[in-house]
Amino acid sequence: MPERVAPYAARVLRRLGFRVRLRTGTHDEYERLPARTREAIGVIPSNWYADFPSPSTFFDTFLSCRPASAGGLFCDPTLDRWTRQARVLEATNPSRADAAWAAIDRRAVDQAAWAPLVNPRAVDFVSTRVHNYQYNPLWGFLASQAWLD
Repeated sequence: MPERVAPYAARVLRRLGFRVRLRTGTHDEYERLPARTREAIGVIPSNWYADFPSPSTFFDTFLSCRPASAGGLFCDPTLDRWTRQARVLEATNPSRADAAWAAIDRRAVDQAAWAPLVNPRAVDFVSTRVHNYQYNPLWGFLASQAWLD
């Protein structure tokens, strides 16, 4: 995460009336904090890029009751149950899975469990000589699919 994101977010939260104390450190330093101190932390900035283009990569990693994946920072058993059901639907009924993921997203947003600050984008400039340009949301420009005049 860029160094300026956390201080900026802290300033915005202060302007909104929240009491904010910003502490920075490594993941290892966080893990060594006493449990009581970790439990008192209300916001943890993090960065994550999906390793697979599915909502489950975000929900399983950050918004799960399983401490191994989310560090036990957020737990909503209903959200976990819905996530498991949506994953099953992805293989059998993609449109119902999309509706399920939308409901899961709304529930997480309503609980203020997740607040994305930055959504990275990529822009490719190509010559008119490039044919069959293809973009993949995970891998970017698919050079193996293109050719030149």
